[in-house]
Parts: sequence; C-alpha cells; structure tokens
Amino acid sequence: MATIAMPLRLTMSMRSPSGPTSRNEPRRESENRWAGSAIIPPIDGDWRHFSPVGESRRYTRKSRFANAGFPLAERPVAILHPAEASRVGGIRRNPMGSTMSKLGHLDRMDAFEFAHYLCLTGVGSNPTLGWTNWFAPIQAVPNAYEFRQEPPAGIVLEVPMPLHTMGIFTSNGVREVVVRHLVKGKPTDVRVPLRPISRLEEEEIAGMMSSSALSYLRNRGSDRILPSIGSSFTMRLGSVDIPFACGRWNDPSRPRRYDVRLNVDALLPSPSDVELAVLECFARGSSAAALAALLTPAGWAQGMGDFQRVIESALLDLLGDRLVNVSVTAWSRCLEGAVPHFTAQLNGLPVPSVC
Repeated sequence: MATIAMPLRLTMSMRSPSGPTSRNEPRRESENRWAGSAIIPPIDGDWRHFSPVGESRRYTRKSRFANAGFPLAERPVAILHPAEASRVGGIRRNPMGSTMSKLGHLDRMDAFEFAHYLCLTGVGSNPTLGWTNWFAPIQAVPNAYEFRQEPPAGIVLEVPMPLHTMGIFTSNGVREVVVRHLVKGKPTDVRVPLRPISRLEEEEIAGMMSSSALSYLRNRGSDRILPSIGSSFTMRLGSVDIPFACGRWNDPSRPRRYDVRLNVDALLPSPSDVELAVLECFARGSSAAALAALLTPAGWAQGMGDFQRVIESALLDLLGDRLVNVSVTAWSRCLEGAVPHFTAQLNGLPVPSVC
C-alpha cells in the first residue's frame, strides 16, 4: 500500500488547481484562504516578502495544505504586513484593516507640570492622514513613558501632516522622566528634564478644562493624594433634530439627531446625592430655561457653551469645593426616512401665493 500511495500523493501536489477531481477541493479552499487573507498581487514590483518560484520540498502529511499553495507560483505574489498598503495615485489603501499600535518617532519632546500633573508634549510629523498618536506609561518602569502610533486603515490620502500630541499623567515630584521612541528605526530611551511651565501653556491647558474642574484643582492646592469618597452621575437631557445636517446628493434635507447628556463628578457619597443636587439646580429655573433654548435648531447652532456655564455656575454655588467636574456631551446619528418635528409643522402651513 505504501508504494501505491506515495506516487498518488506526489501527483496530487503537482496537479493544476483547476483539475476536475474532487481531491483538489481542499487545495482550492487553501488557495482561497491564502489569497483572501494575506496573499495579494505585488505592489511596485516588490517581491521581497514571498517568492515560492523554484522552491521545492518533500511532501509530508503535515505539509499538505502548505503544498497546496505552490500552484500560486505560476503568478508572483507578495505577502503584505498590515501596516503596508497598495497605492492608487495619491491614495493609499490598507487591505488588512485596522492595525495594532507601534512605537513612533518625535522630533522634539518637552515635560512640565500643571497643577501637580505631569504634562508630556511631542512634536513630529505623520506621513499620511488618519494617524493616531499618544503617550503611554511603561508599566514595568516608574517615570517612563513611550510614544505610540496607530497607522490608518482603509483609504488614506498621502498628505504629510505635522503632529503635536500631549499626555497628562499623575506626577510624583520627579524632575526628569524617560520617553521611549524610535530613532532611525530603533527603540531609544531619551531623558527629558521637567522645565517650568510658561504662561501661554498654562492658559492653553486651562482653556481645555471646564471651570468646575479648574476650580477643583485650584482648591486642591499641592495635595497629590486622591480623595477616598466620590461619585459620578450621568443623565440624558433630551434630543434635537437638525435638518440638512446629514444631507446627501439624493436626500439634501436628511436630518441628524443629537442626544445631549450631562455628566457630573462630585465628592459626595453616592450618585443619588449628585442627582438631588442636579434636580435642585433645574428647579431654580435658569438651568431649565438654558436647556430649553439649547434643544432647538436655532439654539443648537449657538453651541452648548451657554448651558454649560449656567449649569456649572448653579452646581458650584450649591456644592462648592465638593464639585469636581461638569461636562455636557452629545452623540449623534443620522435619521433614516424621518422628518424633524418642526419641519412637519411647516409642511402644514399654506403655500404662499406668487404674484
């Protein structure tokens, strides 16, 4: 039986993938699996990743599916790593989908403290649009961080873009930190001394924060110990439909619905205590009037800043230094086949006569 089976196996491995026998079906599945996941035609004549032409090896039972890919040697192929992409003009296409993050390169790094928090800043450039950049702590090493990047997935325009990233971390009072990034393709640790913060940088960071969070940090002073009691409370405030916000070529008036939420953090024992404080603020009238104005198309066009200031001021008066942060957020979605409420009312009005 062994002398008969071996020639048959060799014949199977050398036959064309288009053979008529059912024995070739597993090989076709293997070829499709290779072509659909990692094997695609080469880009710019680059064959360095995979070139089975001229390779040969003894057939074994373990390598049956590996040998099934050898008919692909009839046309050269290339295995692309996830970060690599095919190119069409000025557009780069990543066929592998999203990729994992990796170390990146920075041209300049700075470190300083703001309200007893460590601030790391980095300046560099990205080769295309769509990159994500951030600093991350190295868990195994204290006071050590690394610069991470995630390349874009899908179709990306090849437009070089400058990057300026910032990371905020808890500071323990050290005067120097270590930042790891790529230098000429190799991971390199760079010592970055902490310098005094400039007035411009302090104003920029303060401008990113809510007035409640800034007040809390100022009241905290030089205390680096986190409080042991605190609660977070989130509630939905309502929604507003904005016509034309999702307009398309075949549906210009398609609306977008925004759902508004209020998030409050305070040094109170339970979320129910925060909820009672929020309800008391709305009972006073000014917060409710500001919210009613926000949840209209005209009020939404003015932004959420007015309502944010009113509700923050009311909560600060009520909770004082126990208030940590107040934020008003909104998430949105396009409506399919829906008409905003006020647009439906307009449809009921009589059509003006034209003279």
